[in-house]
Amino acid sequence: MSGSVIHSQSAVMVPAVYSAGQPASLPVAIDYPAALALRQMSMVHDELPKYLLAPEVSALLHYVPDLHRKMLLATLWNTGARINEALALTRGIFRLRLRIRLCSLRP
Repeated sequence: MSGSVIHSQSAVMVPAVYSAGQPASLPVAIDYPAALALRQMSMVHDELPKYLLAPEVSALLHYVPDLHRKMLLATLWNTGARINEALALTRGIFRLRLRIRLCSLRP
């Protein structure tokens, strides 16, 4: 399913954002035309920042050659962290053995 797009009645199925260098096993339904329309509406106002849609980020992550950079970019995208916050993360902060993977930060 990697790299493929499936069209259905109202939504487009695209691979989910890549994690750990592997494509997601289940596709995510995204109404791509609606997302594009919302982005076009937001671009009318110059003061709003430009942004990428989930399928675009997924495609970009697919082409990042090294796992270290791919994980940094995926962490930034999935958490909304600023670069200094992401760079402050250590291996011990991540809880990957849980069903829902967590990253706990303490002030």
